[in-house]
Order: sequence, then structure tokens, then C-alpha cells
Amino acid sequence: MKTTTTLILLVLLCAAFVAAAEVPSLTDFEQFYGSIADLPNGTFTLKAVLDGSDFTTSVADDGKYGYEETFKISGSGDEIEFFAVDAFGNETLLGSDTYGSGDVTEFNFQFGEVVSRSVSAGVEDAGGSRPRSNATENATETCTMSWVCGDWSVCRINSQTRTCQRNDNCAALLDNGTVDDVIATAKPLEQQSCGSEVTLPAKVCQADQQRCSGIQLQKCSADGQQWQTVETCPGTCDSLTLSCKEPVVQQPAAEPAGFPSWVIPLTGSVVLLAVIIVLVLFILQRRKLAPAKEYVANSREQGYSDSQIRSRLVSQGWDSKDVEKMMK
Repeated sequence: MKTTTTLILLVLLCAAFVAAAEVPSLTDFEQFYGSIADLPNGTFTLKAVLDGSDFTTSVADDGKYGYEETFKISGSGDEIEFFAVDAFGNETLLGSDTYGSGDVTEFNFQFGEVVSRSVSAGVEDAGGSRPRSNATENATETCTMSWVCGDWSVCRINSQTRTCQRNDNCAALLDNGTVDDVIATAKPLEQQSCGSEVTLPAKVCQADQQRCSGIQLQKCSADGQQWQTVETCPGTCDSLTLSCKEPVVQQPAAEPAGFPSWVIPLTGSVVLLAVIIVLVLFILQRRKLAPAKEYVANSREQGYSDSQIRSRLVSQGWDSKDVEKMMK
């Protein structure tokens, strides 16, 4: 019994020793970096498929991948397929490559064209270059800094400028062990003197100067190249005070001095009163003469002459003028 137990323990110890001796590999992957040319506008990710497993990494705005974020692919398959995936999940095949464990590979794509290549023992096919380095070996390569500069600006005050930026991946290659040294190069000049300046148009006015142009109050632009209307005056623009004046309102002509306002109503009242008095007197006169007129009419019917009737009325105290009126 003890012998059997001892044998079992020995077998377990041997298995544990063998397992401990098999240290997991730290280089069982292939690292990719590069760029995707002619990538449409939008957000994209790069997807790699190896033996049914998916690996993704982000793509920068300039189309580069594998620089800021390390892109590692591992598995047991032979061929890797690469896809560009947009924000809506649409996939576009970019190309394929043979899986090489332990390699660091630069793989550049052209969006819309499928690039397929295979590399065996460092032999390249027509698909393009594929520099590789074995991560298990000590790096002996160097990387030299490179720069790209924009155009020079317009010459102003005998000086012009431009902007220069790094255009290499030395930092990424140094981090992943592809190179062991970076050769620094001086940054190109970003400012230089220039002999001739661009002739600017002559100024038409002094900055912030004001003037009156008709009914418009104008102010000179900051660059002195043009007059700008500040306000259109409703009346006139005063060139002395450089301000707008309100339009002059024509006052109605004053009426000539005449009678007081109470004279006309009073005159009308007096005239009306006089008319009323005349009418009353006329009515009273007619009423007074009515009996005498009736007497004249009756006397004439009885055959008396006008002279007889006139004499009788005068003798009764009637006024001779009234008698003459009644006789008519």
C-alpha cells in the first residue's frame, strides 16, 4: 500500500515539474502597424480575423493604426484577413497576410483595393514590402527621425514662417523592440527672413476715422481699406459734430390777429334777437290792424267810398299812415 502511494506521489511530482518547466511564450503573437490610404470620412476600426478569432484596433484620423495602440494578433491559423469597419458595422475587405508568430510587420492598405501577400522565410511576393523582425532576437537596427514641413507663409516685415512635424514611427519601433536606437535629426527651420514683402493696397482712410457722406455717418474700417456706414440719419449728417440731426419740422404759419373768439357768437345772438323782435312787432302790428282791415272791407261792400272810410278811421284815432296801409 505504501509502495503504491509513493509511486503516485512521484508521478504527480514529475508532472508538476514538467508543467513548471513549460513557461508560456511571451512572443506567441504577430504585431502589425501601418496605414490605410484613401479612407472615407468617418470613424473606422481595423479588424483582423485569424482562425475564427477577431482582433480589432482603432484607426487614427490620418489612417494610421498600430502606433498609439499596439495591435497584436495571435492564434494557430495560417492566414489573417483584414477588414475596415465603419461606425455602422459595415465591413470592407482590405487584404490578407500569412500569420508569422513573433514578427513585427508593417502592412499598408489601399481602401477599395484588396492586398493579398504571403511571406515565407523573408521572401516577399508582389503584394508589397513586409519588413519583419524577430522579437526573440536582440534588435540591432536604428531609426532616423524624419520631418515634414508646410509651405512658407507670406512675407511680412521681412519674415515668414511655416510648421514642421515628425513624420516617422521611430518611437513605436523603439517601444516594440524593432530598433534599439533612434538617430535624432535637427528640426527644420520654421522661420526665416525674406527679401521682399507683399505690397498691400494703399489705405483709403485712417482706422476709426469718421465722416459724413450725404445723410450717412460712416467710419473707417480697422485695416483702413474701406468706409463702413454706421448710421443712416433720418434728417441730416452734421460734418462738424459728426452726428445725426433730426429733420426740421415746418411749423404752420400763424394766423393774423382778428376779433376775439367771443365776438362772432355774440354778434350772431344779437342778430337773431333782432329778427325775433321784428317778427314779434310784425305779428303784433298785424293783429292791431286786423279789425280796421275788416272794417274797411265791410264798408266797401256796403258802398262807402275810400275817402269816407279813411275820414271815419282818422276820426276814430287811427294813424293816417296805418289807414293808408289798410286801404291798399
